[in-house]
Amino acid sequence: MRKLVIWSGLIMLIGIVAIIGVIVYKSMGDKKSVSTPQVAQTGPITQVLKAGERVVSMSSDNGSVYVLVEGKGLQSILQLDGQSMAVIRRVQFIPQGE
Repeated sequence: MRKLVIWSGLIMLIGIVAIIGVIVYKSMGDKKSVSTPQVAQTGPITQVLKAGERVVSMSSDNGSVYVLVEGKGLQSILQLDGQSMAVIRRVQFIPQGE
């Protein structure tokens, strides 16, 4: 019984050390080493807009800028890189039938 308690305590100690090691590793890691997303299109935002589209609103979060665009009865969200302002992706909302 004594060996079982010792083995159980040892395994629990190894698990706790592993978790603390992962937390320290993740917190000390280089933030810039994360791969950057593929850039879909570059250039000023005015070159990305299609004919007849207008910017309705903008917001930023986690180094990205989100632009709500409206035109021709459709709405789209453009995700832009916060530093280069290059378009990362475009999400288009299709209206539902009434």
